[in-house]
Amino acid sequence: MTPDAKERRERQKFYDEIQSYPTANHKLYMINTERGRRSVFYNPPQPGYNALESYQYATRTAYKSEPETEELPEVSSDILSAVEEIIVAQSSAFDSRSKMNDILEPAPIPITSTNFPGSFEGYSFEPSAEVFHERTRAQHVMIAIINALRCLLALSDNFTLEQARLEAFWEHHRYRTNKKDIDHFSPMLQYAGQADLLISTPIPLKPLVAADSEEVYSLDFPQYDYYPEVQGWQEKERHLVSTVGYWPECRNFPLVIADDMNKVLTTTGDPSLSTESFQSSERRNRLLAAHGLLSNFACAVATAYTHGFTLYHEITYPIVSQCIISDGQQWHFSRLQLNTLAFGADFNQDRQNLAWSSNEMKLYDTVEDGKVKGLNQNVIAKIIATLTATREPIENPSPYVDLDAEKEFLDRGTRCWRHMASRRFNLGEYLEKEIPMWAKIYKMHPDALPSPHLKWERQKYLHMRQYNKKILDMEMKVLSDARKQKRRERLLYGLHLKSA
Repeated sequence: MTPDAKERRERQKFYDEIQSYPTANHKLYMINTERGRRSVFYNPPQPGYNALESYQYATRTAYKSEPETEELPEVSSDILSAVEEIIVAQSSAFDSRSKMNDILEPAPIPITSTNFPGSFEGYSFEPSAEVFHERTRAQHVMIAIINALRCLLALSDNFTLEQARLEAFWEHHRYRTNKKDIDHFSPMLQYAGQADLLISTPIPLKPLVAADSEEVYSLDFPQYDYYPEVQGWQEKERHLVSTVGYWPECRNFPLVIADDMNKVLTTTGDPSLSTESFQSSERRNRLLAAHGLLSNFACAVATAYTHGFTLYHEITYPIVSQCIISDGQQWHFSRLQLNTLAFGADFNQDRQNLAWSSNEMKLYDTVEDGKVKGLNQNVIAKIIATLTATREPIENPSPYVDLDAEKEFLDRGTRCWRHMASRRFNLGEYLEKEIPMWAKIYKMHPDALPSPHLKWERQKYLHMRQYNKKILDMEMKVLSDARKQKRRERLLYGLHLKSA
């Protein structure tokens, strides 16, 4: 047996071990236990011009535009009047507060959240007060319209969550290295974001395309395999976390996620970015489609994890996710069908995911004298079609989940995974990797003189480091194996658990 075959067999044993654990908490915890806190590529903070091709390749997704001749439901007069009242109320509330120079406070509308949006990261220019004002207005109008339509349509079997934490990780089998772009490697990718509104349901959405159709096996997504950091992905050392706004015990399915459009389109004060080419409709649609694709993919992947699937075990049915992006006036709609999740190097890459998105649509023109001018009924009908999308129950949605295991073992899995998913600062792990600067200069630098009598000590509970790289790697492996064994004992036997 060749060395590659032996390594493949060892990896398969680990995959089988992960599958044998009863819940998603145990599976995710043991994946991080085996992998440790290692390098992972995070999604770009702001999508670039080629983000659509980059995200398509990273997620193995074929993208198409939705047909403009789509059949939409009829909009009643009650719904039209309700939407007009919301637009007028939100507009007048923010206009009056702007005149009072109090624009940084959320509007006094009890139907929406009062959480103030986070800071804009990654820019050298601080956003002005008007930027924060428009962003708060967009969130309030979008969430108020969606919530009002939910009430008018009597959608009582769904759950809403504002400012939902949305994270997911997956492995890609082929990216170029950052050296000569000749060799390839399999990076671990992580999406970390926050949805302004998440609506979930116990019954999943009906697949848009049959799982065995030719479209799923066509593999016509672009080959954009450049080094991830070149495309804006940020390399960090983190644990892998997957969550869709709630813990894995609540195994719901996504109905729709809603995001503020100002998250996607640049809102910095840099005048060089405020050009006509940057604000063109073609570029805006590309950025919105890229954000919707990646958000939908992360939502679907995180949902698959909550139902017991992992990046080592393929999903047994398609998972559909929908996304709405809006600033209150402009609206964008996208959908994604997750057909494959396990596309690492050890698995068959014979399937692809499918994504669709619409062009940017304008809900209304202006608000004058307390009346809405140019209200577009097609946008309202599109929102209704998204909220009332066809759902289809599944006979066994969680085939790899076993809730009949010992209760104490299930509780330990929940406790261990929640502690790891919180990403709390671990001083011990950072101290193990810390090397004093004088040791780097006088002992590890290639130009340093031989110093066999020069010694330096670590803490008593850590091993002593040597300047020899082979010995250093060996001691790091010993520390990693000891930490791995300790975490296994914590989950399997309840050892090393701190008092609650």
